[in-house]
Amino acid sequence: MRAPSERFVYSTSSMSRTQETRSARRRRSQRGVALLLTLFIVLIVAAMVMQLAVATSSDYAVSSNEASMARLDGAVDVALVEARKALIEDAQSSAGGGGPMGSGASLAGSGPPGGDPNSKKDDADSLNDSWAHDQETTVGDLQVRVHVEDENRKFNLLNLVSKDQDYARASKERLIRIIDSLREFQGSQFDLNNLDAESIASNIQHWLEGNRRDFDRPALLSNKSDSPVTAALTIDEMLLVEGVNEFLLYDQKFDGIDYPGLSSVLTV
Repeated sequence: MRAPSERFVYSTSSMSRTQETRSARRRRSQRGVALLLTLFIVLIVAAMVMQLAVATSSDYAVSSNEASMARLDGAVDVALVEARKALIEDAQSSAGGGGPMGSGASLAGSGPPGGDPNSKKDDADSLNDSWAHDQETTVGDLQVRVHVEDENRKFNLLNLVSKDQDYARASKERLIRIIDSLREFQGSQFDLNNLDAESIASNIQHWLEGNRRDFDRPALLSNKSDSPVTAALTIDEMLLVEGVNEFLLYDQKFDGIDYPGLSSVLTV
């Protein structure tokens, strides 16, 4: 039989080991919670850093695009000024009886005063004039090319809706021949026959008359309010006409041969 002091020592030792075990478990549990909190904080910080990086990158891209657009606008403005200068010099040269810039029809009010209005010398434009050649301008590291086209040499679609019925019919026949000649791909699925050209010409005429439009189009200031005809705003509007697609509207290259599109021979 053990002495009372021995039993007390044994009991005290058992309690100490139990407390140590509980403390160890508690510390291990606390270490697990701390690890989870640390991972959670790291994830939050990483998400914030990624969001900041994306926002900064987006802002930089937007600023860069705006700067590029401003540079492009400036380069285009400079190129247009050079093109207008060539047109004015050509007109003044023509009004003055010819000059180093070649011949050309004078612009209204651009000729020098005192010119002979009855003079017919050099009174026509040609593709040999300076304006007929592409104007290339370099602004910084940008190179801009301006192409000037004589719209008067193109077929005007408004001829189809002329008040003169005979002239309107003759104009439609002319447009049919134009469309038929633009896509002469013999043996190809892209070839347009005379019936196809006639159908497209009729659709264009109906479009200008408003018979094939299911929506109102804003009228130009040059149109009378009581006129049933509304001129097309741009030649690209013809894409809304049945039978006209991008292949027909724009220039194409087939078997090494360039074929002009409607946009190259028609005007509004």
